[in-house]
Order: sequence, then structure tokens, then C-alpha cells
Amino acid sequence: IVEKEENLNPDKELLNWTCSVCGESYIQIDAPEVCPACGVGKEFFVSSPIIKYPEKKDILENIIIIGGGIAALSAAQNIRERNEKAKIVIFSREKEYPYYRTLLSEMIGEEVKKEKFLVKPEKWYEEQKIDIELNKIVKEIDSENKIIKLGSDEEIAYDKLIIATGAKAMIPCMGNSNLDGIFTIREKSDLDSIKKYSVGKKKAVVIGGGVLGLESACGLEKLGLEVSVIEMMQRILPRQLDGEGSEIFEDCITKSGIKLYKNSKVEKFEGKSRVEEIHLDTGEKIEADLVVISSGIIPNRELAEKAGLKVNRGIVVNEKMETSKQDIYACGDVTEYKGNVVGLWQVALDQGKVAGANACGAEEVYNEKIQPVTFEGVGTKIFSAGGAVETQDFICEKDKESLSYKKIYFKDNLIVSGILIGDIQKGIVIMNALKEKEKKRDVLNQLYK
Repeated sequence: IVEKEENLNPDKELLNWTCSVCGESYIQIDAPEVCPACGVGKEFFVSSPIIKYPEKKDILENIIIIGGGIAALSAAQNIRERNEKAKIVIFSREKEYPYYRTLLSEMIGEEVKKEKFLVKPEKWYEEQKIDIELNKIVKEIDSENKIIKLGSDEEIAYDKLIIATGAKAMIPCMGNSNLDGIFTIREKSDLDSIKKYSVGKKKAVVIGGGVLGLESACGLEKLGLEVSVIEMMQRILPRQLDGEGSEIFEDCITKSGIKLYKNSKVEKFEGKSRVEEIHLDTGEKIEADLVVISSGIIPNRELAEKAGLKVNRGIVVNEKMETSKQDIYACGDVTEYKGNVVGLWQVALDQGKVAGANACGAEEVYNEKIQPVTFEGVGTKIFSAGGAVETQDFICEKDKESLSYKKIYFKDNLIVSGILIGDIQKGIVIMNALKEKEKKRDVLNQLYK
């Protein structure tokens, strides 16, 4: 655990710095001040020597990746690290180079420079000899003949194929959801549309009180709009916070000026051509000039399903990210692994690494990790790892005046969960303790030394 900047890298050598929250890695001398992907501070970074792959398989083969997100980029990078001769082509239907999708919500209320927004600079793809075809739609996969067909009817052969088509925003069944002024946020184009539409508007409503919904609410508030958040559950972030934690956090939200409607569902939208009002199942009506829906994701599985791959909620993969068809892999938000569709940056990043490695003939397996949740906004910060696990053995510190909260849960004398609201610097202690399954005494010694 790093406490002082000068101790980060005393030998001042290039190291691989990995964010323990989202999994992003950066090769540089010292840890980044802030993680570009998830926004946590340098205290959440851990260092390791730069990995080199001595057993490269420099085979001339065509590897195609469908998708333009972090899973696709991660796969491409890992292929190139293991095979310098392979021809790698990424087909993305977006107009942007792979970017930090995690920044979209916060970018509603602030401008982010292109160099911070893109995961890799454009020249990196040229240097790595990775062809990236933007604004290109793959309409069909012929797994028998190993070709893909583009929207232009062009056919391209592949030796290995990786599907990383991501997911779309889920829109619950609500009346008149086709009115103008109702948005979701999954791509840069969605962000641009929201910012353009918000000009001259006064009241915004976010449907969904999860982390992304709350980030969107903060962004809309920065634009000067009066913001309300509608959450169907009885409290905010019930999977990440316990009851007391939700209460503290809700006070932070209310104090910031955002109005909360809990235990409420949207029945319908009202308006002539654009949204003007929202009707809740509680009978309440809320004025709205602009609405952002943040209610989960649906994997973009249609291409794989049409190609005859096994799908359920997403493309079904094994621990090697292999699909039901030989030489076709899948990774990221489009996948279903062990019955789960996760939709997190860290998962997409790690699955992309495994898919890329195995496409090169490696024998890598995907291992599920602790998936912490962080949030910064409404004048506070949140860290939660292990979820809202209720046990009788815990330590708790709560200050309703400063709206700070710390609660660590234990079971059988081992740490099982940790929640921080306000000061989250000790989040790295909780993360490490959960990974190592540390005993209560050792955890407390680190938290209070």
C-alpha cells in the first residue's frame, strides 16, 4: 500500500501500474494521479514489472475483431503482444476511436479533451499495425466459410474471429417513450445529442438511481438544469450500500439539490411531440423537458445469434472466451459467462485479454475478480466492495453532520465487505484485505494505524 508519492517507484523505472478498481493498466514511471477510466486516486494503483511474452507465435493469420469498445481494444493489444505478424482488423460501427465509455455520464456537464477521452491515441494503432475501420457495420458472419460480410456486401476472410459488439441501453416498457427529449447514454453520439437538446431546457429527470444514472444527474445539474431522479427500489444503491449507508448517501443527494423519488416506477410520458411530463405509479406527476433513462443493458447478440452461435441473454462463452463455434471468441458486455451478463469495464477489459491471448494459441482462462463500485459526485465519494452483506460482526463509524460513513463487515473472523462514504482513501486496504481474505485483527490494524 502506497502512502507517499516518493515511495511509489524509488528506482524510477518503467512499471506496469494497474488500477485495482477497474483494471486499467498504464506503463509509466509513477502511478497516474487519477485513473482515466474510473476516476479513483493514485492510492488505488498497484505496480508490477512490465510483462513480456518470450514465447511469441509469429504466425501470419487474419484476426478480425467486431466491436469498438475496451474489450475489442484489449483483445487487439494482447494479440499484437503475442504475434507480430498477425493481421489485426477492428470493425467498429462508431465514428470514434475506442474511448473511455465510463466518462460519458460525467462529460454531460463538462468538456473532456480528446487525448483524455481516447484510451489510446490514434497514432498508437498505426504503430501497433492494427487496422481500425470506423463507421463500419458487419451484417453477417459465415462461420462455415470463415468470412464476415459488411453492410457494403464486401466479404472478408478470417482465421480467428472475436465478437465484442457490446450492449445497448435497456428501455423498460413505458408509454410514449418515443417522444423527443428522451435519451439513453451508451455512445458518444448519445452524449452529443443530450448536450445539444439541453440548451434552453430547465427540468431534467433521470430514470434509474444506479451509479450511471446518478453520474448523469450530476452532469445535467452542472448544465444548470433542475434534476430529479426516479428509483424503483426503496433506497438508493441497495446492492452496494446497506440501509445506513443509503440513508447517508441520500442525504448527500438531497443536499446537492437533486430531488429523489424512491419506490416509484414510470407509467408513461406525456407531451405532444416532445416529453413534457412523467406519470408515476404513485400518482405523482413530474414536469420534464429532458429525460435520461439508465436502467441496465441488453447485449448486442443479434449478429452471433444469426450466425448460429449459442446465445442466451448474451453470447454464451466458457472460461477461455470460446463460443460454440470453433475459432470464434467473444468478450465484453455482449457475453454471458456462468449465466451472468455483467457489463462492467473491468470485466470487459479482462475478457478481452483472454480472448486475444487464446486467439493466438495461448491457454488463458478468465478469472472473476472482486468488482468494487466507486462514485464521485453530489459533494461526496463512495467506495463499496463485497456488496451490502448483512452480518452481526461489523465495525461502523457514522457522522450525520459531515455525512461520512465507514462500515466493514466480517464473517467467521474474515472480512467480507466494506463501505466507505466521504473519505475513500482506505478503499485500497479493503480491496487488498478482501483479495487476501484477511482476518479481522489484521484489517483493523491497517485501517487504524
